[in-house]
Amino acid sequence: MGLWVLLTWASLLLLSLAVICFLLYCGYIQHVHMKSDHIPGPPRDSFLFGHSSTIMKIAQNENEILYDQFLEWVKRYGPLIRINILHNVIILAVSPEAVKECLMSPKYQKDWFYDRMASMFGVRFLGKGLLSDRNYDHWHQQRRVIDPAFSKLYLIGLMAPFNENAEHLTQVLLEKADGKQVVKMHDLMNRLTLDIIAKVAFAMDLNCLEDKDTPFPRAISLVMKGMVETRNPLAKYMPGKQAIIRDVRESIRFLREIATKCIEKRRRAIEDGDDVPEDILTQIFKGAALEEEFDPETLIDNFITFFIAGQETTANQLSFAVMELARNPEILEKVQAEVDEVIGSKRDLDYEDLGKLKYLSQILKETLRLYPTAPGTSRGLQEDLVIEGVRIPSKATVIFNSYIMGRMEEYYDDPLTFNPDRFGPDAPKPYFTYFPFSLGPRSCIGRVFAQMEAKVVMAKLLQRFEFKLVEGQSFKILDTGTLRPLDGVICTLRQRTTKKMLCRVGSGSRQQRSGGLAVICFLLYCGYIQYIHMKFDHIPGPPRDSFLFGHSPTIMKMTKNNVLVYDLFLEWVKLYGPIIRINGLHRVMILAASPEAVKECLMSPKYQKDWFYDRVASLFGVRFLGKGLVTDRDYDHWHKQRRVMDPAFSKAYLIGLMAPFNENAEHLMEVLSEKADGKQEIKMHDLLNRMTLDIIAKVAFAMDLNCLEDKETPFPRAISVIMKGMVETRNPLAKYMPGKRAFIRDVKESIGFLREMATKCIEKRRRAIEDGDDVPDDILTQIFKGAALEEEFDPETLIDNFITFFIAGQETTANQLSFAVMELARNPEILEKVQAEVDEVIGFKRDLDYEDLGKLKYLSQVLKETLRLYPTAPGTSRGLQEDLLIDGVRIPSPVTIFFNSYIMGRMEEYYDDPQTFNPDRFGPDAPKPYFTYFPFSLGPRSCIGRVFAQMEAKVVMAKLLQRFEFKLVEGQSFKILDNGTLRPLDGVICTLRQRTTKKTL
Repeated sequence: MGLWVLLTWASLLLLSLAVICFLLYCGYIQHVHMKSDHIPGPPRDSFLFGHSSTIMKIAQNENEILYDQFLEWVKRYGPLIRINILHNVIILAVSPEAVKECLMSPKYQKDWFYDRMASMFGVRFLGKGLLSDRNYDHWHQQRRVIDPAFSKLYLIGLMAPFNENAEHLTQVLLEKADGKQVVKMHDLMNRLTLDIIAKVAFAMDLNCLEDKDTPFPRAISLVMKGMVETRNPLAKYMPGKQAIIRDVRESIRFLREIATKCIEKRRRAIEDGDDVPEDILTQIFKGAALEEEFDPETLIDNFITFFIAGQETTANQLSFAVMELARNPEILEKVQAEVDEVIGSKRDLDYEDLGKLKYLSQILKETLRLYPTAPGTSRGLQEDLVIEGVRIPSKATVIFNSYIMGRMEEYYDDPLTFNPDRFGPDAPKPYFTYFPFSLGPRSCIGRVFAQMEAKVVMAKLLQRFEFKLVEGQSFKILDTGTLRPLDGVICTLRQRTTKKMLCRVGSGSRQQRSGGLAVICFLLYCGYIQYIHMKFDHIPGPPRDSFLFGHSPTIMKMTKNNVLVYDLFLEWVKLYGPIIRINGLHRVMILAASPEAVKECLMSPKYQKDWFYDRVASLFGVRFLGKGLVTDRDYDHWHKQRRVMDPAFSKAYLIGLMAPFNENAEHLMEVLSEKADGKQEIKMHDLLNRMTLDIIAKVAFAMDLNCLEDKETPFPRAISVIMKGMVETRNPLAKYMPGKRAFIRDVKESIGFLREMATKCIEKRRRAIEDGDDVPDDILTQIFKGAALEEEFDPETLIDNFITFFIAGQETTANQLSFAVMELARNPEILEKVQAEVDEVIGFKRDLDYEDLGKLKYLSQVLKETLRLYPTAPGTSRGLQEDLLIDGVRIPSPVTIFFNSYIMGRMEEYYDDPQTFNPDRFGPDAPKPYFTYFPFSLGPRSCIGRVFAQMEAKVVMAKLLQRFEFKLVEGQSFKILDNGTLRPLDGVICTLRQRTTKKTL
């Protein structure tokens, strides 16, 4: 009896507590209503659930989407409306001013809405990935890590996999393109985009287009349905939902397990030094390595984010585009005409083609206006906000919807009509009403990736096929977390035939005749090689590797193994004398390590630069240095532009550059000071490379690159890729080798990036000068002033020289400084002596004066000796147009003769103990080298920037010596890498400590 009473009282107590909690909850809901009911909105379905009943009813009906209901509410109640769900109030804002205020500023952060994606039904889903991370600082850190993987320079390199996978889709469609078979386009697009994101992001070959049993499409589909279910806060408690919730959880676990395995495999490969694909995952690892802290769990979160966002949204956009083009034949005809004009019958698109497909761009933009596949975003208010005269109280969630705004008559004429001309070149730009990829700092990182991919796929479809929609299907929209076509866009296809595509030639007999002709040509070519051998074999030289390829195999093998070929040439000079012959296919080159040959050929304008320089004038068919100062073979044209540019390198002007030299060198000192604890390992070449790039950009073109701080800037990588490309051109067969195609494409894209940047910079300066605006008094302005005095001056040479200065003005000085640090650290007595001089001349001064440079005499000797042992641009060549007799050897014409400061600087005939680093060789009482030292070339074609480079090197080196002690990290190599210029193979890895001297106290 007592137990029964106790249970009764306990039940009453629990019931009372439940009633009290419910009443308190109702009181809180009332408070929320009172706080926000001044904002217009439709009547609530009930006090407790607010508008939830209406929303859930629409969500359960596949023939309706919630945003159409919201659009009706907006038409009735205005651009700011209140929506209640239980105790939450949500403000739908379809006002451009609200969009601008909240999305363009980091002040307004993502809110609890995104927790539904961070964790779904108790299982971590997108976690703290880029899409769902609500902590701005953490988001910004990982965005900084991931940004390089979505830089323009890197994305251009994805054209090959975009083309390859799009071609795979067209092959699948060709089998169905009989005008009869029914094709559900969305299903194929979904599988295609899944193949693309898996390949380019994570090097995974899913082959979803062919493999119907792959679990990935189903897993993603279930996860997307789960995102819709989370809109119902009670879903996880409903018995009828338990089966789908279980499927959703298993799908998330499947995706995260795949992500974990893929990431772990890549991490091990990178740590083991294995070759890894240059995909987005590798780019992210590279970025992460630069961060002090980067949670590896965010890699898994972003793996899933890219898998979902990088596939689902693009597939939906492509499907809607096909649907609208098939419904609008006049638009289809117009865009197919553009595709025919731009790409014709080409199999693959180039990056340049994408920019020419302007009408296709308009179609894809208009598709996203009517069907933004990820239509909305939200922000949380931490303080009251007044928009359109309506006060929105703090703690409210404000949602923004591109679908609704894109269909409002206030912002677009006849908004339900598909009209790509809304985005034409003369059309007004939408004012914060169009944001399919969001806006502001939290906009989608993959928007350029997605539109490049969509353009490639769409262009190929338009090039190959005619579409016809199957009658009876619905054109309604299904909301499954993203917006997709309800019936999947069901079509029949037929192959197109245009004049541009009817290009097929060839027959068996013609191939036979071609084969016979090829044999005859080969025999004639061999006869010509024999003639060359007979003409030049009186000149000493090593035995050829083969009759056909000459010495090329040995040279190519050394280049491939990062062995310096000039060391081999030095051995040949020791064996065969100062004039030696080197054969490569039908060409012969003469290496002249004779002072008399150097004096004769370099000091006179009679001997001009030859075909060797064509390799860098145009690199793999793309104009690189063109007719710039280094590569111009026409002496009169070169002399004309040298006269134009000389004032920009006059002593009076260069003295004025001491301020930016000091400023950028000081920036380097600050960066190094943070690491100068005697423990942190510093790769000096990398920092010096970035600093010299900052200097040349600033003093030559007034560009603030800030490469020392900005690890994501594309400039260092672009220049590095191009320098490697210059090395590859030494192999005349490189451009025909399949294994080199990806690299050659990178080189071409890097050149395109630099020349595009140069064109914009020059054009901007030209307009400023013509408009009479104030312009910086930099080298570019000096060149414009000189050009104005000439009757004719080709503006294309400005671009050529822009690139020339960018490469030569940065790479060589960084290499010289790196080698100088290396040798000083290896020679402590020399280091002590030069630091004593620096202490005496500049003491504790922060900045150097121009007069200080002349007093740093021993430092000058150190820098000169560095260039004797390590001339960063070691060689030059000239073409002989008449026979020449040098050191008793007759050199027949026409032939290329080349000269190498590296080889001559290491010959015992010209220097005592040449392998020893000894700055006293350049002391005031030492004999001057007699035409054996020419790191900046000699004669009329010597380097215009040699004074600039040595002033810069002195300022930087003096500050380094003033501030720091260097210690080389043990185990590194001191070998030299030929990367177009000579640089330290391991980058000169040091630890640093700050100096303390009487002068610096």
